Amino acid sequence: MSTTPPLTTGPETTTLTPTGVKPIFEVDDLQVEFRTNAGVAKAVNHVGFSVAPGECLAIVGESGSGKTATLLAALRLLPTPPSRTTGGRVLVDGVDLFSLSRKELRDVLGRDISMVFQDSLSAFNPILTVGRQISEGVRRHRGLSKKQARALSIEMLERVGVPDPQQRVDQYPHQLSGGMRQRAMIAMALAGEPKVLIADEPTTALDVTVQAQILELVRSFQDLSIVWVSHDLGVVAGLADRVAVMYAGSIIEQGPVREIFHDPRHPYTRALLGSVPRLRDPDRNDLVSIPGLPPSLVDLPPGCPFYARCDVREDRCLSRMPELVDVAPRHQAACFVAADEARTHA
Repeated sequence: MSTTPPLTTGPETTTLTPTGVKPIFEVDDLQVEFRTNAGVAKAVNHVGFSVAPGECLAIVGESGSGKTATLLAALRLLPTPPSRTTGGRVLVDGVDLFSLSRKELRDVLGRDISMVFQDSLSAFNPILTVGRQISEGVRRHRGLSKKQARALSIEMLERVGVPDPQQRVDQYPHQLSGGMRQRAMIAMALAGEPKVLIADEPTTALDVTVQAQILELVRSFQDLSIVWVSHDLGVVAGLADRVAVMYAGSIIEQGPVREIFHDPRHPYTRALLGSVPRLRDPDRNDLVSIPGLPPSLVDLPPGCPFYARCDVREDRCLSRMPELVDVAPRHQAACFVAADEARTHA
């Protein structure tokens, strides 16, 4: 399978974001596999992307497309075995996480980069209070005393909108509602003042009111670089600056959010957007579905993984995986047909 190159401008030794800014977070040619009873599942295949300071990148795709696996592997949080990272590098402000010892990695995680997990209940330690868990990180990364860390924990809970933070700081995770627990996890992730925040579908299990409040909270941190993992395209449209679309462990399209939503070039992206209900469109009452199923990651086809479900497929798509190529300014797609159309209209 061909390698997806990082976004570069100028000399190959200088990696830049599409806007020409040095990235604060960069994933380059990441490859991850899992040993299963059915065989080796290639969950992440030559994935590369970058995030500029203050930018929000959304990663979207169907369940099982490799979104969470990519980011857990990038932070070295996947259990080994069954997972194995077979290639790539991950840079946070120029530091390669894969070159660090476990002790050095612990110093970076929470200080330079933090993650908000999808399931807040299982992410918290059930036998420690919420305040204790927030305090542990800030004491380690910011050198605060126990009293100072507790005061900061209360301040962070208040900042993220948790009611009665002086009381909640001494409660256990199961005593908080789902929305408050999610806010507390965001408070814990932000307490160390990281440069990059990874949010893995943090609003999936919440009602729409709480979801809107959390999105507004995330938008308020304007200087923070964010990687937002989601399958909710409506949320992505209102939050992200750029979008990367994943399918079968690969990024098949990426570009500015407006470009992706208004002029998608990859057939999968078009199908994904077409499957979203549009209640404000009186002429569209049908719910479009994508035919077929994603390929097995244990037995990926040699060509384009979307071939069997694609409505513009050609014979050449069977032989090799298309590379990500420019189809518009700052907009890339891994599709032979899209590449041909871009050259025709250039």
